[in-house]
Amino acid sequence: MNLKRLTVCVLAMALLFPTLTFAETPASFRFTWHNEMETNGSAIVRDGVVYIGAEEVFIIAGLQMEWDSAHQRLRLIGDKLKMALRLGSTTGYVNGKVTDIGGFPFVSDKRTYIPARFIVNALSGKNLKWNKSDRSLHATGLHDATTENRTYGGLIYSIKPGTSDLYVTDSKGIKRTLTNLGNHDFDSTEFHFHPTDGGLLIVTIHDNYGEPHVHDRMFTVLIKDGGVIRQSTVNYFNRFTPNVVQYDNHPLLIDEEKL
Repeated sequence: MNLKRLTVCVLAMALLFPTLTFAETPASFRFTWHNEMETNGSAIVRDGVVYIGAEEVFIIAGLQMEWDSAHQRLRLIGDKLKMALRLGSTTGYVNGKVTDIGGFPFVSDKRTYIPARFIVNALSGKNLKWNKSDRSLHATGLHDATTENRTYGGLIYSIKPGTSDLYVTDSKGIKRTLTNLGNHDFDSTEFHFHPTDGGLLIVTIHDNYGEPHVHDRMFTVLIKDGGVIRQSTVNYFNRFTPNVVQYDNHPLLIDEEKL
């Protein structure tokens, strides 16, 4: 076999059996959530893209992980966020829309690594920054994928993350905004409903937040004929008793800005 034929043969074998190599270095990440909780973990920088070991982030975000039988396709399911990713593919789905992931998801040492920027964007995070000195990635303001809601009178009452809009959804799935509760992030939220003899509905929303959870924010919304006619907000520290909402058959609203 002459040299020319040998060279052609070697090239053909290289094409048939390609070898994939990645420039890979260890790193770390620290994410701060909207409720001030932090998540830390391992990261890998591969060909200029930061990937994070994402299992803990998914758990905190309220996303259920489901692999297919071949362990190649991953579904992430939450109340208001659904994603689908495939190992080795730069394309995924976020709430049914095709999305560029910005890298190739992979598994290493039984950990699932996904491009950090994609996760931060999907969870409405911000301020994504790379610290070169200690090789760490930081982001803030991440939101979980759960919905704070409660059903009353055939309507689902919910708070929209990011905007703090209070809205209702009827049995046909039609959404209607009732009011805006202000510039707040909601952490651990409870709804309570108090109908009055005069046909009004008093909705109180109790949000316990901070780290540790010693702060309480109370919202009171007065509804008449399906519309909001009054609302108030008050903050407390180390006080967990609900507000009085009625006195002598009259609605009572406590508003810290008007006291």
